[in-house]
Amino acid sequence: MAFTNETLSHVGGASPAPRIYTYYTEDSQAVVTATNYFSGASTKLQVNDLIHIINTTLVYTLIVTAVSKKFVTVKRSGITSAGYAIYDDSRVGTSISLAAGVLTVVPNDAAGATTTNAYLPLGVTNLWNAGTSSFDFSELAVGDAVEIRLLVQPTTINNNTEIELDLFLGSGVNQYKVPFITTQNFQFAGTFEATRYTSFPIRDEDTRISPAQFKAIADKNCTLQTDDFFVKVTRNG
Repeated sequence: MAFTNETLSHVGGASPAPRIYTYYTEDSQAVVTATNYFSGASTKLQVNDLIHIINTTLVYTLIVTAVSKKFVTVKRSGITSAGYAIYDDSRVGTSISLAAGVLTVVPNDAAGATTTNAYLPLGVTNLWNAGTSSFDFSELAVGDAVEIRLLVQPTTINNNTEIELDLFLGSGVNQYKVPFITTQNFQFAGTFEATRYTSFPIRDEDTRISPAQFKAIADKNCTLQTDDFFVKVTRNG
C-alpha cells in the first residue's frame, strides 16, 4: 500500500510549535518509516511534528525530521510504553520428565488463577500460546524489549544433578538462546524452587515472528514443574 491523506488527521498544536497528527494504515512499520513515505503530506508537515501511527496490530509514534517539497523523513520518537502479562500453570503437582541428556520443551497451560493479559501495553493482546508452549512476539516490533521472570520447581532423585534451562529464539540457522538456568548443580535429591529473571531485545524480524520456547536439559533423570511466567514488555516509540 501507499500513504493516503484520507487517514492523516491533525489533532492538536499550531505552528510554529510542533503539531500532533494521527494516521491509520495497514502498512508495516518498515514501510511507514521508510524515507519519503509521507511525501504526499509535505505541504502539511513540519520538522518536529509527531505522528501517532495506528494499525490493527501496533501503535507507535514518529517524529518528523526533515521536510522539503514532496520529501519527508521521519524516525521513531523513542517514546516508550510498558506493560506486563502473567501466565500461571494450573497443574499444581504435575511435572514433566527430564530424561538424562534430552532437551525438553517446558510447558505452561496458562490456565491458572493469576493468568492475565489485561495489563499489556496498547497494541499487544497476548504473548503466550499454551497449545504450542511457546511465546508469540508477533505483536511486538523490532526494537521493543522483553523481560521474563521464570518460576519452576525441579525435583531430583540423584545427588549432583545438573540442570540447564534456556529460552530459544529465532528459527533455523538463526536460532539462538537466552540463558535462564545456566547448568546449575543441585547437590542433593529433593524438590527445589528456581526463579530467574532476565531481559532481551526483539533484535530482528526473525526473533519477532518465530515462536520462542523454554527448553530444559539435565544430566540425570529428574522432573520439572512449571509454576508461572511473568513477562514485561517495553515498547520503543
